[in-house]
Amino acid sequence: MDLTVIEPGLLAWASALTGVPLPFCLWENQPRVQHQGQLVLLRWVSGAGKGVDGFVYEVDPDVDPAEGPEMMAVSRGPRQLVVQVDVEVYDQRPGRTARAALERLRDRLYLPSSAALLEAAVVALGAAPGSVLPTDYEGDNGRMVSRATLDVPLNAASVTVDAGRLYSVATAGLTAALTDPAGTPLPAPIQPGGTLP
Repeated sequence: MDLTVIEPGLLAWASALTGVPLPFCLWENQPRVQHQGQLVLLRWVSGAGKGVDGFVYEVDPDVDPAEGPEMMAVSRGPRQLVVQVDVEVYDQRPGRTARAALERLRDRLYLPSSAALLEAAVVALGAAPGSVLPTDYEGDNGRMVSRATLDVPLNAASVTVDAGRLYSVATAGLTAALTDPAGTPLPAPIQPGGTLP
């Protein structure tokens, strides 16, 4: 999984679905910005492999085919991730709270625009998201801060190339034997339009 693609893509996705401007959507471990009353924080809750990773040889697209086929060893496997979306809002008016922002996100999850943003981030929706949990708290100035949390399951794929190891295929051959339903080999000179025994 390439988190350098996934993480910025999920920030754009969260911004589009919550309505919070992108500069105020951050990963939890990023330096905080001075926001203007709305903040979205994302954090990884869990990530797990699903099933067993597979191993294949693939043709290296960076090698000129005229030089001969070069093969790469590639491991692929499905992953299930859970990203937690926290929204923090200073506005307590109806329809403007953190819960309202997360309900907007939930309402927009299955729209084509959401799917396109997730596809650009190289992930897809997994199972249905959990419940929106209120996590309001009292700020330093004594004012209540509206905060809510939603866990969103995602599916991704891990693809790892065995770097620095290329494998050549010098020649390839094909052998086959034709048999009748009883398993008896058929005669070699079968011609088109002929009759099988």
